[in-house]
Amino acid sequence: VRPHDKPSANLLALTYVCPAKCYELNDKGQVEITADGCMECGTCRILCEKGGDIEWNYPRGGFGVLFKFG
Repeated sequence: VRPHDKPSANLLALTYVCPAKCYELNDKGQVEITADGCMECGTCRILCEKGGDIEWNYPRGGFGVLFKFG
């Protein structure tokens, strides 16, 4: 999330639409991200990338989400 004084409507929407609940509003009224639970679904990218509110890149090979079964 890029630094901001007042979050845009799209950033505020992320606090509701992110399925992993990675985005939250802090006490200062700024949107913060905790990427630990990120599923790399791309919701934030679709919602905010055009407005420049976030910068999102795929992780390099061997990093990112790891799915385990069993």
